[in-house]
Amino acid sequence: MEILSARIQKMSQIMRSEDIDLISSMMLKGRKHAHEISYSGLDTEFGFILSILLEMEKELKRIRESMDG
Repeated sequence: MEILSARIQKMSQIMRSEDIDLISSMMLKGRKHAHEISYSGLDTEFGFILSILLEMEKELKRIRESMDG
């Protein structure tokens, strides 16, 4: 996970500032499930992306629920 994080950090050095904020948010989402990823034996990069998607899905669900109620 640390190697992946370092690569993404390097990439962010040449990104636009608006994108850096978004990638930082995504990094937090990806790290949120680091223990589960390690335990599962999933490929780190795949697990990281899956973690981001999971957290984004949670955000979408909260948004939908707030719009409904």
